[in-house]
Amino acid sequence: MDNLRNNCPCGHGEMQEGTITKEINFRDEKVSYQLECLVCPICDLTRSTVDQTANAQTAIADAYRKKVGLLTGAEIKQYRESLTLSQQQLAEKAQCAKMSVIRWENGVIQKPASDKALREILCPIDPHDEFTGNRELSLGRIKLVYEEFQKQVSYELLIPSDKGLYAAKNCWYADLVAYREIGYGMTGASYAIMPYGPQLDNYADLVDEILKADTSKVKPLSSEEIAIIKRLSEIFKRQRDAFDASHAEPEWKKIETNLGRRISYKIAFKLKAV
Repeated sequence: MDNLRNNCPCGHGEMQEGTITKEINFRDEKVSYQLECLVCPICDLTRSTVDQTANAQTAIADAYRKKVGLLTGAEIKQYRESLTLSQQQLAEKAQCAKMSVIRWENGVIQKPASDKALREILCPIDPHDEFTGNRELSLGRIKLVYEEFQKQVSYELLIPSDKGLYAAKNCWYADLVAYREIGYGMTGASYAIMPYGPQLDNYADLVDEILKADTSKVKPLSSEEIAIIKRLSEIFKRQRDAFDASHAEPEWKKIETNLGRRISYKIAFKLKAV
């Protein structure tokens, strides 16, 4: 009887166990996930068991969480166990119910505020990360930030000749606002105090590499990050707007004489322009 259930309905005989990759639009995001199922080797028709369908729902949720920058269920469990925390202990530290932790670990998507609380407990911040926004440097993501701004505004940012003079200010604000609101920057870039305002640290060596970066190989911007860039684009409508705004920041005026020093991301909580 089991063999009959596993037969292809098109008459091609017994279907085989396999794993396929599927795409789906989920919460306004296109995500890819893997589905374990029965596959007909002749017509590629698929069939899933109840358990496989349930696993697919979890896979979709985790694919979405990865795309928008939330901890996946597996990551929450892994980090929790590495700190030898029980689900109850994590719930107490996060000031939530134990059932919430159980649900998050089993596929229910947490809200950004809950994710931020979990990260503060499970992924303690290295004090040195105040200069990188709690993210590894990604030149491809810097390029993605520039390109997203260019979709929203009427001026160019990817200009080799200006050494990122204006683009760096837009990127600086994008990184800092993301750090302030999400808990980590968008690019992992470090910024230095330069005569013409905040600039990518070692920018002279990075400009050409940013232009050549392959954005298909980096994690795409999340919907939350794109929303931040859209908000900033409404403020920085002209090419010089971010440049002028950065020079007018009260905190910048306090540090601008310390040329060459790196700028802490903690300045994000004292920004006035955004």
